[in-house]
Amino acid sequence: MNGYQRRTEAKKEAILETARRLFAARGLQDVSIKEIAATAKVSQVTIYHYFGDKASLAQRSFVDYVEIAMCSFEATLAEDIPFAEKIERIISGKQEIIGSAVLSFFSQQALADPSFLQLFGAAVRDRAKAIYRQTIEQGQNEGVIDPKIPLETLLTYMELSLALFENSEFMATSATNKSYLLSLFLYGLIGSPKAISDL
Repeated sequence: MNGYQRRTEAKKEAILETARRLFAARGLQDVSIKEIAATAKVSQVTIYHYFGDKASLAQRSFVDYVEIAMCSFEATLAEDIPFAEKIERIISGKQEIIGSAVLSFFSQQALADPSFLQLFGAAVRDRAKAIYRQTIEQGQNEGVIDPKIPLETLLTYMELSLALFENSEFMATSATNKSYLLSLFLYGLIGSPKAISDL
């Protein structure tokens, strides 16, 4: 990487870090490209050139945060332990990964912004799909998840849970509510389903 490329990457990272900090504090609607540019000491044209519109910049700025959270799940899935224990560990750490970490990183003002939650939810979904697939395959290989249930059905079931994190009313509920709901989701996933009658 030559000097020009290093300067370009440094400028992009400065924009992303500034955007991440401002969006986390105040959401999307209350933060302008003009403010991001002034704080990052770049021109507005530079931001549009590198990232496009504000929504694209916001989604890109969430990627690093999402990556940190998702790596916790990947590390657990990679351990040489039974699938059921992996699920137990994910459940025990869920409040920090999805609840406390989100609430400590993003302000209440940001979490009350529907456009912010929608974009953050999209970033989470994009990163989570591969982890969901890996989780399902492990569970089916170990006989914990019913192998007769199609992968497409199980992926849909898992992805539905993320829609809640785009809902500002749900995000405003207690940590206990979110904790129990995620527990119900995960324990239901490894339960033994009754036979489904032909429709």
